[in-house]
Amino acid sequence: MSSIYKNLSKAGTNVENKSPVILPRPDFGYPAPPSFTGIKVAIVGAFIIALGAFALSIFLYRSLADAKGSREKIERNYVALKEETQTLGAEADQYRSEIQRMSDQLKNYSTQRSELNQELSRSRVEISNLEKKMKEIEDRNQRIEKETRQLTQSTPVSRAATQATVPTQSVPQPAAAEPVAGPQSPTSGTAVAGESKPSQKVNQVMTVNRKFNFVVVNLGIRDQLKIGDRLAVERAGKSVGFIEVEKLYDSFAAATIVEERDNAQIKEGDPIRKV
Repeated sequence: MSSIYKNLSKAGTNVENKSPVILPRPDFGYPAPPSFTGIKVAIVGAFIIALGAFALSIFLYRSLADAKGSREKIERNYVALKEETQTLGAEADQYRSEIQRMSDQLKNYSTQRSELNQELSRSRVEISNLEKKMKEIEDRNQRIEKETRQLTQSTPVSRAATQATVPTQSVPQPAAAEPVAGPQSPTSGTAVAGESKPSQKVNQVMTVNRKFNFVVVNLGIRDQLKIGDRLAVERAGKSVGFIEVEKLYDSFAAATIVEERDNAQIKEGDPIRKV
């Protein structure tokens, strides 16, 4: 190889005007040296490919790292969202239970309101009925008072009339009675006779008021009658009803008709007796 290069150096190469002149290569019978151009190209290409692969691997690594980070971030967000969803679900359940409880309370309140309205309506009706009964009782009491006042006023008049009839009957007889005895005059004899045979009091019904369902009887405080005493009303020995003492006076009383036979109602003059 050295001899070849020497021969080439001897041959020389003339370069003029930047135009190289290559002398013909002598043929010494040796094979031509191998060309390394393809290998170099291949090496360069492989190097470039290796650089590209390295760059690609770096890019892929970074992309994978970014993807992994993104995935971890997404997973963290997913876990946070899942926990928040569970929390919101629990709160929603609480709200639903609270709404259900409030709905039940509202139903109960509505039911209680309806019951209270019904009770109020019943109370109003009862108040109205009580007012009517009170009015009836007041009218009844006024009627009883009126009739008792009339009876009270009529009783002294009848007694005065009875006392007035006794002297008129004894006026023509005093002269005939004087010879017999001074103290015993016909007048006194008449009085004694009247006292020896007193009229027996009959306990009976004096007045009947059908409008207010009460009667007035000729028994009172003097007869040891008490409020609430029950009296039986009879006729011909048979009971026709029962009355209960409501108001008391000295010699008479007002009593409510408690029981009465349909075919035999209580009338004025019916005898009464304590039960």
